[in-house]
Amino acid sequence: MEYRVVGDRIECIDMEETQLAELSRGGIVLFGRPQSREMSFHISQLPDVEKLLGFSLHLPKRNPVVYDAGFVTKPYDHQVKVATHCVQFNRSAILSGMGTGKTKSAIDVCRYRLKHRQATHVLVVCPKHLLDTWRGQIAMHGKMKAVPLYGSSIDKLRKARSYRSSCNWFIINYESLKKTGERLLEFLSYAGPSPILILDEPTKIKTPTAQRTNATIWFANRVRYAIILSGDLTPNSLLDIYCPWFVVDRGQAFGRPSNRDKIAQGYYRFRARFFIKGFKGWKWKERKDTRRYVQGVMRHRGIRFTLDECMDMPPTQDIKITLPLSAPMKKHYQDMTKKLIVEVEQEGVVTVTNALAKVAKLQQICSGFIYAPREDGTNTLNELVPSKDMPKIDAMLDIIGEAEGKKCIVWCYYDYDAKVIMAALRQAKIMHRAILASSSPDATAEAEATFIKNPACRVLVSKPAIIGHGFNLNAATVNIYYSRDWKAEDYGQSRDRTMRLGQTKKVLYYHLIHSGTVDATIFKVVTKKVVLSRALMNFKRAIEGYEEEELE
Repeated sequence: MEYRVVGDRIECIDMEETQLAELSRGGIVLFGRPQSREMSFHISQLPDVEKLLGFSLHLPKRNPVVYDAGFVTKPYDHQVKVATHCVQFNRSAILSGMGTGKTKSAIDVCRYRLKHRQATHVLVVCPKHLLDTWRGQIAMHGKMKAVPLYGSSIDKLRKARSYRSSCNWFIINYESLKKTGERLLEFLSYAGPSPILILDEPTKIKTPTAQRTNATIWFANRVRYAIILSGDLTPNSLLDIYCPWFVVDRGQAFGRPSNRDKIAQGYYRFRARFFIKGFKGWKWKERKDTRRYVQGVMRHRGIRFTLDECMDMPPTQDIKITLPLSAPMKKHYQDMTKKLIVEVEQEGVVTVTNALAKVAKLQQICSGFIYAPREDGTNTLNELVPSKDMPKIDAMLDIIGEAEGKKCIVWCYYDYDAKVIMAALRQAKIMHRAILASSSPDATAEAEATFIKNPACRVLVSKPAIIGHGFNLNAATVNIYYSRDWKAEDYGQSRDRTMRLGQTKKVLYYHLIHSGTVDATIFKVVTKKVVLSRALMNFKRAIEGYEEEELE
């Protein structure tokens, strides 16, 4: 086999079929036509290619790009490596674990590109509740002004146009990009090159047919520089990686669509190539070498450090507390189960929506609620009332009482769970704060500051979907999961709110579960999803290397 260096690629001539097959299985992104046996790959994949082929390619040394923009705040060693890696590529992925400083690294990379006049503006796209968080991080790590775009579409565009000459950074949420993306690109490119695009939590665009996905992809296809930030690109399924990774390599690794702005076709090609249909076609299962290939692709332009690799982190412990249902709850649970079975038998075919609605009723009973009785003694399925005996509330208060002097976070799923929890805390005279969907930005900031800074405030009540992203709550060392849902992404994110840089104490996770109920089933499914997803994201340890009991 002959080879030569051409720019940032290595061209190989007369490759054997066995060598091509081995590189493909190993996740190496190859360019060219296999029939001609003339293929090329990016020079960053050279170590992996040499390992797979079993011999070294003796190439002339290249001078790597050096990060020379300086740092406003002192970086950790791994953050220097992340910034240096990302400036090598026009499009890259920071896939480090939660709490490792992905935001700071992205800001440092953008400072480098702004300093060298490779771009004049940066657009950050993130979930809506992180707009102010990004503004604070940019001010801290970049000493630059950032403008969050709030209000109607007209207000956002007017603000972007008025501040574009005096401000380099703009922040917007994914939903707003649907209506403002085209004009924003025009406004931010008026003075020269296109803006740098940062996508925070890109799993928000995992559905290929969604409008926000196509709007984000349209914008990404028209900029030169892009960075995605995520600690977990496959929270529920390996299929979730296609759309976010399209921003990085435009479909080179997983399949390109005919129309680059409509990626559904490429997604279906990816699914057909790397997956097979499961039972009755309801679920797609991975082919044999899919995970190995995906890991190789992510290793190409992605870089990842876990929290344990960055620092000597304190230990964690999961404690599963199994509780029996109270007598009224058990009676309602059994009656509800029988009723649902009868409904299924009568309906014959049950849709996913109906099935989830029925399971939600069982979840509500597990949270300590029963359905209000009618005058004739039967139960209504419309009005929920708290049960007089609530085992989870008693267990929660016991845990908080034993954790004297420690700050606790109580995670719940339903709003009425939060109301019952706060009522119990008030009755026990325990100072607490809550951050819920109805909380305003000012109320959220006040609750977060009070919980972190006030020693008397020991408990924070919230939902994983609300503060699972962007919050640093390492002041707490006790997590209590009162109720849960099926979303593994939210569960995994919530666990990492307390295990972040700066944490020095052991962190405990208490799981309150009613045995033999849907509560236990959800916990088992979500936990397994998180383990498998994080195994995939670990580039240094292949999925085959995990012990069987870890995956179970």
